[in-house]
Amino acid sequence: MKNILYALFLIGSILLANQAVCNNLTYYGAGKLIPEQMDSTLTDESKSDENPKGSGFLGKINEKLDKQIIRGSNDSFTRNSLFYKLVPVFTFLMVIFVLSIIVIMILVFSIKYYRFYQQKRKRKIWELYKEILISYLNEQNELDVPYFPGLHRDANKRILIEQLYELAYIIYGRMQIKLRYVYRDNNLQPYLLKKIRTGAWPIKALYLKYLSIRPFRGEMLINLSKLTESSNPEVRLYSQLAYISQYSDQALSFLEGYSHILTEWDQMNLYETMIHNSIPLPDLYEYLRSGNESVIVFALRLIRWYYLKSKNTEVLLRLIDHHNEQIRLETYKTIVELRIQGIDDIFRYYYLNETQAVKKVMIDYFIGKKKLRKQMYHEILEVETDNTMLFYLLESFYNQSLNNQQEVRALRDQTEDQSIRSMCHHIIENAS
Repeated sequence: MKNILYALFLIGSILLANQAVCNNLTYYGAGKLIPEQMDSTLTDESKSDENPKGSGFLGKINEKLDKQIIRGSNDSFTRNSLFYKLVPVFTFLMVIFVLSIIVIMILVFSIKYYRFYQQKRKRKIWELYKEILISYLNEQNELDVPYFPGLHRDANKRILIEQLYELAYIIYGRMQIKLRYVYRDNNLQPYLLKKIRTGAWPIKALYLKYLSIRPFRGEMLINLSKLTESSNPEVRLYSQLAYISQYSDQALSFLEGYSHILTEWDQMNLYETMIHNSIPLPDLYEYLRSGNESVIVFALRLIRWYYLKSKNTEVLLRLIDHHNEQIRLETYKTIVELRIQGIDDIFRYYYLNETQAVKKVMIDYFIGKKKLRKQMYHEILEVETDNTMLFYLLESFYNQSLNNQQEVRALRDQTEDQSIRSMCHHIIENAS
């Protein structure tokens, strides 16, 4: 609307400027006309009166404007001015402009009405399919698959697929089997696979996400393993989720030789999909030898989350010397969680060589598992030289238990180190 007003303002300004110029030329030029020029002007006037201005729409407009100007002024220069000649052009442009505005308004209204109609129709179909599914899931036998009217339309297929996807995340057991019958008997898979093959990146990602639920399992006619290495991160993630669901017997095989980084978001989605679809676990210790560091981190987390012990812990312990700090950190967490034998010796041996961030994680895990015993605590106090880590150790140890609080109070009274005494005093005063 602002652009329209601005255009009207510019056109009006041009018209006023032309009129002002013409008036000035008329005023200053009228007195300078020589007799010969006046005679020629009069001759032109008589000729113009005898001959019509032209035929057609513009000719009629020009003739009417000519008559109006003749009535207002007998000066021939006014009628022969640039403004007088351009009036039909400006009039034509104004008519085109007004017509364009009308056409644009009609188009905008039509688009809005069409969208409103589509939304209204979608809500109607959504409610209809919802009632059919509720009745089928709660009242009918699983073999009595209901009829869904209008499924010949692609829009209605999208609605049904979306509803099945949402239901698959909130129902389990026999009801999920019913969803599978709906998916199979209504022949939704060809439509879904067609969208994955021919759709743009957002469409591919959306329908790969739909394919990642258990009721949509079936014979795959597309190469999902190829899509797991896609350059698009969304397509890559959802194709991995679909791969896990469709090929549960080889769920994480796409991680072998994987060339991309598994982000935190990717790892959480993969883990949740495995939990929700009850995917059997492969030998995760094999992935600890991967050349992709993000795959190693993910494998360590899965080992810890699933509490998977192995008879051969050498592969796990070897990662303590890994150059990547994140891998070392996840290794310490996993070792503590699995309660690997000799963990106290491992902690003491590697503590001084670790970064401050890893030290804090090690202390937190030992405190959380109540593994930070008095002997280990004193050994760390003797070797630690960083005051930040000393304070962190004392504070963590003090908050572990009531016995430890007594230990920290005794240390404050007995130690000869002024900095440790000040730390203990600060911790005790602020805790109380």
